[in-house]
Amino acid sequence: MDYAGLKAEIAKPAYVGMTDAQIAAAINTNTVTTQISPLRVNGADIYNAIVPSEFAALSTAQQQIVRDVFGLGEGIDVSLGSNARLALANAFGAATTSRANLLALATVTQTIAKSLGFSSINDQEVLAARKWSAT
Repeated sequence: MDYAGLKAEIAKPAYVGMTDAQIAAAINTNTVTTQISPLRVNGADIYNAIVPSEFAALSTAQQQIVRDVFGLGEGIDVSLGSNARLALANAFGAATTSRANLLALATVTQTIAKSLGFSSINDQEVLAARKWSAT
């Protein structure tokens, strides 16, 4: 197993004073939200993220921008910094539910263990990570 990420995680101040079993439990239950890149979604995912009344409130030009993104076909890249993501975010105001939903398409919330590539962590793996060396 690759323990580099786990070693870096358990070195964080949040784990100071915890036993290896407590650290494992925290890593298996606490979650993080991260950006997925690249993330490709289909038009239906985008359509379902938009609140109909907020779309209706857009100007004709803004509605066309949204329709243009729908027209990109399958696998629309909504990763951080992609043109499609920027166009959709700019079409909707900062305080809209649609904008929040659209920006959330490129995020995932998962346990810290999963974000590190483990299905779960036990105290023995925490101990192994403490002893792990890149050399």
